[in-house]
Amino acid sequence: MKRFSLLMGLFGLILAFPVHAEIGEIDVNAGPPTTIPAPTDASTLWINSGTFASLVVVDAHHKRTGVDAKTYNTLLEIPNSACDVDFTKNQYTGEEHSEVSERITFQPAVKGIYELHLTGLQPGPFEVRIAGLTSEGSSIPVKNLDGLISEGQVKIFKLLFDPSPTNNHLTVVEH
Repeated sequence: MKRFSLLMGLFGLILAFPVHAEIGEIDVNAGPPTTIPAPTDASTLWINSGTFASLVVVDAHHKRTGVDAKTYNTLLEIPNSACDVDFTKNQYTGEEHSEVSERITFQPAVKGIYELHLTGLQPGPFEVRIAGLTSEGSSIPVKNLDGLISEGQVKIFKLLFDPSPTNNHLTVVEH
């Protein structure tokens, strides 16, 4: 019985003098957010080309992204653009830049008219695939271009891109 009284006395002391221990600060805000997050722009434009033509995209401000057909240098003048390039060596002639695969990305992508300049590296086929996302992230129907091109020949296409959720589209016409 003495032990029980002693334990009850200790328990009473613990209740009378609560113990305070700190592990670290935790800031929990259970109220409404103090700032509203800005909507993110998910608009994206992908242009992939392959085979016997290099591709340069030119925007309304005459800035370029793609591969310069004369120097084979990658151009990244358009804001928010990226260009990945793989050249294929001609196994018969040894020409270092006989074929090219390009992957151009604009993210976020700006609404506007772009020119696609295809320059033939050698005679043969070209393929261009254009895909996009609206500013809300929905897919826009893909456009495919293909045909034949000669060495040194330049083909220009006009691309109208609109990433707005209500009026989204890709339109491509040969210039």
